Amino acid sequence: MFSFNRKIVESDIPLISDYIKTLIFDDEPILYVGKNRYGNYIIGSSVDEDRENRVEWFFHTVITFDDYQRFLRKEITYLDMLKDNNNIFIIEKSFDNSFVKVFPIDFFEIPEDYRPTSDSFFPDELNM
Repeated sequence: MFSFNRKIVESDIPLISDYIKTLIFDDEPILYVGKNRYGNYIIGSSVDEDRENRVEWFFHTVITFDDYQRFLRKEITYLDMLKDNNNIFIIEKSFDNSFVKVFPIDFFEIPEDYRPTSDSFFPDELNM
């Protein structure tokens, strides 16, 4: 199970509120993109879930429009975007959305098992 010891921050910046598009789906969205309420692009991915406590975790990263376009053109990977970004967050939320917690994290604090692979390019076919 995914575990971490982080300080919660009060921020809605990494939360997607509009224009959500699933890029990879397998029983639930695995990789997706959207915009926050300020119009910033956010790329997100599923990290883990705890079915017993009904909680799930996601990585959300604020990205530029240019990086999003480069990702779509397969010029950079999801891994590249995370490595080069100072705005990575862990989103923890309950299955019923009764709570959402936001934790900032540095790329190098992400356990190796939870990092995207070096071939994490934009998918050829969207599994929607």
